[in-house]
Amino acid sequence: MKFSLILGAICGASAYDAASYDWTRPLSEAPDGPVLSWTVDGPNNLGKFALKCPGAAGGWCGFGVSPSGGMSFGDFVIGYLDSSASPVVSDYNHMKNTPGKPEVDLTSHLSDTNVEVIDDDLVLSFTRPLTNCDSQDLDILVGTTRVVWASGDSAPSR
Repeated sequence: MKFSLILGAICGASAYDAASYDWTRPLSEAPDGPVLSWTVDGPNNLGKFALKCPGAAGGWCGFGVSPSGGMSFGDFVIGYLDSSASPVVSDYNHMKNTPGKPEVDLTSHLSDTNVEVIDDDLVLSFTRPLTNCDSQDLDILVGTTRVVWASGDSAPSR
């Protein structure tokens, strides 16, 4: 699915509340599909994102951007709750044009990371620079950004 990320002022909140983000859009045509919320703070080069994955409370949730809308050359954030219910959020990439699993970024530029369960939904939230000089990160620019998402019903093994 393609859509434009629109620039605006940032507003903060410690836990997920769609109303605290400037924009919220479904990522699927399914009525109970994933929902992406975001706010862009252009002057500070930051994007604040939250992905709500319905029914993934015991699993994991992932958000990413890629030039093709697939795994190739993609930049991803994956989150879950570990066995002690602590949030685990990691920065990944797949900077090649071959099938395979994403790899952990050598340098993470994520901040304000969180994973929480609301009802039976898993919500992954984080802040990241929109642009940087890291070859393992994709810039999020004004215009159309190809967003990818995924979720699973069990926490990943590391």
